[in-house]
Amino acid sequence: MPDEPADNDGDGWGDNADYDDDGDGVADEDDDDMDGDGFDNVDETTTCASGTSDPQDGSDTPADMDLSLIHISE
Repeated sequence: MPDEPADNDGDGWGDNADYDDDGDGVADEDDDDMDGDGFDNVDETTTCASGTSDPQDGSDTPADMDLSLIHISE
């Protein structure tokens, strides 16, 4: 196994070599929500008015999906 900085699902395969980074049984290329946070990967990386969020980090969610420029904190 190559030396890699991250193994998101803890299966012993680094994310660059792992076909399924989050361990949900869906290959990354077919997984629309890689981190399971309910936001589509494309939305997390392209349509956020306040910047992008990480599609592989379930705790990093888009702050403003409707482009209203209003951020609602939990």
